Amino acid sequence: MNYDVVVVGAGDLGIRVARSLSKTYSVLAVRRSELRGFPFDTLQLDVGNQSSSPNYSCKVMLYCLSAGGRTLDNYQNAYVKGFKNALTLFQPEQTLFVSSTRVYGQCGDEWLDESVNPKPSDEFGEILLEAEHQAFQTGSALRLSGIYGPGREWLIRKARDGFGTDKPHWTNRIHVEDAADIASDLIQCQLKGDNISEVVLATDGHSVQMSEVLDWLRAQVDANRTQNMELPGPGKRLRSRWITDNQYELKYPEYKSGYAAILKDV
Repeated sequence: MNYDVVVVGAGDLGIRVARSLSKTYSVLAVRRSELRGFPFDTLQLDVGNQSSSPNYSCKVMLYCLSAGGRTLDNYQNAYVKGFKNALTLFQPEQTLFVSSTRVYGQCGDEWLDESVNPKPSDEFGEILLEAEHQAFQTGSALRLSGIYGPGREWLIRKARDGFGTDKPHWTNRIHVEDAADIASDLIQCQLKGDNISEVVLATDGHSVQMSEVLDWLRAQVDANRTQNMELPGPGKRLRSRWITDNQYELKYPEYKSGYAAILKDV
């Protein structure tokens, strides 16, 4: 079968994109576990362990698979092997590979955007960068900073538990709704034949110290600081040239608006 869009990795982000695009386009969503009750076609398949399947093709493949665990084998299987298998399975004309700002190993006060050459600081980042280079042959990479939103509330839990920090540490984030909107818009550009950047960085552009975020969250949940959070290094400062150049409007342009929306339902 031929689809406009195949979404490989139908977790929270993938389902949001599939649901949005299925209003206009034919969509197939693929994940390891069973999918039911959605307004688009679904397929249960582990692309990391299968490389042949009959009669599938698509115009655009969104590859947003999660590693399923933080090990080098899981990363290699999901991002390198899995992506190669998915190219064979679904024969896309174009691809959008969802990556991570983990590829930037650079830390400190320097601003990092799409123009900066990433220098991974560990093997996990190197694997992601290898997969990106593979994706460039058929499309683009969407680098997401820390995703937050409903169901991704670990920092709120830390604030409730009284955690804070005095250590300088830059943090960056993108609300899952904004990440899904950006991915959907990029795919629609690909479907229309418009050129998109080889790399798009999805982050709200308001890089902020972890101490500020925790202090604000504790105030919202009425928790006193009782514990210190251990943080690795100074962190990094990210901003998206693509968002700035396109004057793209985010629903949640900074952490306070995003977390305030989450806290209403927690």
